[in-house]
Amino acid sequence: IRSMFIPSPGYTFFDGDLDRADLQVVAWEANEPLLKAALRLGADIHLMNAYLIQGKEPPPLEELVETHAKYWDHRGPLKHMREFSKVFCHGTNYGGKARTMAAHTGRTVHEIDTAQKRWFQRNPGIHAWHKRTERQVNKFRFVENRFGYRWYIFDRLDDVLPEALAWVPQSTVANVINKIWQNVYDEAIWEDLMILMQVHDSLPGQFLTSKRAEALSLLDRASHVVIPYDDPLVIPFSVKT
Repeated sequence: IRSMFIPSPGYTFFDGDLDRADLQVVAWEANEPLLKAALRLGADIHLMNAYLIQGKEPPPLEELVETHAKYWDHRGPLKHMREFSKVFCHGTNYGGKARTMAAHTGRTVHEIDTAQKRWFQRNPGIHAWHKRTERQVNKFRFVENRFGYRWYIFDRLDDVLPEALAWVPQSTVANVINKIWQNVYDEAIWEDLMILMQVHDSLPGQFLTSKRAEALSLLDRASHVVIPYDDPLVIPFSVKT
């Protein structure tokens, strides 16, 4: 779809993207030190998680950064486990049960159950976030993100937890990307820099090629949106042209 978009004559097309946005919010909601440290360092989080769900101790985080000399030595033997960890951890973080995750990954229920026990043992903050959200839903029938937006639940509460868990990071990311858009709108001259669409965690658009430096500087400033956790979170925003 994106290849259908081409810049107007004299303009450069850009795509600004929040880095691992939903996962960052999950880590901060859970207040998990290891996940937060890996994300701040830019480590390969899926590779690190591949170690954790096998019950193994991961290498030093700096060795899991793609530019490190030992990175591919670690990644090579765990290629398939890394791909599994991407699906497994995302689904488990959003409340997927063992039977559901087994169906999505092609593993047995026993294998998933074992992996989930290891995952929650190493990341107790995620399990605590699940329980906190469940209590919030059952008591007040709404969930709330750190910007103060709420999702009220009028349906039955039987199976609503996965949706409630997913709503928090997804709505937070939507708030962040729209705040970046608003910051650009407030500062940009329309003819110089135009946001053309929003796709959840990215903002594609175009800028005058002759104003490249100014446009990239503006996008960098506009992307500094603080999510008001006790440990404030600013999700990195990268721009490709």
